[in-house]
Amino acid sequence: MEDTPAASISMSFNNRALFGYIQVAKIMFWKLSHLENDWGFLSSIKHEVKKKFDFFEWYLTYSMVDEKTLEPHYFWMDVVICYESYTKKSAAQSTSFPGLLGTLYCGLCMSKKSHPEAEKTTDDLKTIQDDLKRTYDTDPTDVNAAERYILSNIILSNRMSYSPQLTPVKELQIILHYFLKGVKDVKNKSPEFYLLVLLLFWPETVKKQKEECATQPCYVSLMKEAFDAKYGKFLRGRYLLPLFFLGKGCGLSRWVHKSRLDAILETKVMQVNEMWSDDEVWKTEEIQDILLPVRVEPCTGEQTEAHACVVENKIKVSIKVDPNAPFPTFVYLGFTIQGPVVFTCLQTEHLA
Repeated sequence: MEDTPAASISMSFNNRALFGYIQVAKIMFWKLSHLENDWGFLSSIKHEVKKKFDFFEWYLTYSMVDEKTLEPHYFWMDVVICYESYTKKSAAQSTSFPGLLGTLYCGLCMSKKSHPEAEKTTDDLKTIQDDLKRTYDTDPTDVNAAERYILSNIILSNRMSYSPQLTPVKELQIILHYFLKGVKDVKNKSPEFYLLVLLLFWPETVKKQKEECATQPCYVSLMKEAFDAKYGKFLRGRYLLPLFFLGKGCGLSRWVHKSRLDAILETKVMQVNEMWSDDEVWKTEEIQDILLPVRVEPCTGEQTEAHACVVENKIKVSIKVDPNAPFPTFVYLGFTIQGPVVFTCLQTEHLA
């Protein structure tokens, strides 16, 4: 009997069926919304439109086609128009996890921003943080509410690092500890949850947080597993955007949102994404001034992974370097929704 050929697996997820649903739903709304008898039918598909919006919100926040290529200009615009038509809600007011990550973007450096929206003011971010605190206080056992509340503090700190409204890091760590009480609690969380755990418990000095640092490799592995389970199928073959970078500050202000780097680049060039793909971004003096270099060592037999040296531990991280170039001694540490990734930094002599 002849062997059955193995089914080929596409290198990327085909999102056209989901986007096609959005386009058809948008046209149907335009054609039927003025007919009184068809409102019931339109209402019946509102839930599906909301699900598609949720999908594309994280899909376009966490990834791009590749390092240089955004989705077509109409892509996110069509999603937003369809969502707002059916729900009567503003997409820009979303406070989901990916929605919060998008509040600091005002340029055209990610696919979602092909639909320009008004930049959130500091007062807007304070209001969001206050609203999410009330939501969390209503039910402190709701991990989704906890994630959004913690993230809103990190977002606000990127706009106003010394805001008196920011919740102390210790209090945010206590919230996460509640969900890390047992083995069952530690596992089966979202990659968003592990992202927050890594950010909030990443050690600042040699003397601090040695116990927490010892658990970092575990959380890195759990985040990767959670990513594979939740997003791996959909984001395969796409470029995962770095969401935060390790900076030279302390507390929440250590975590630099990618939009701050994009804002620096936008003052210098028109094609910001090309600077990212060509690694020219790391040669920008203003960016060097705010990011903290991290020492790394190669992993035996691995070209795509390295060990970041953190306090007394070595944490395995993905590495984005030219495999033909000498292995770097120092790198910049970023975090995608899959986990920590390091980017080529400077020659060692420039770090003195």
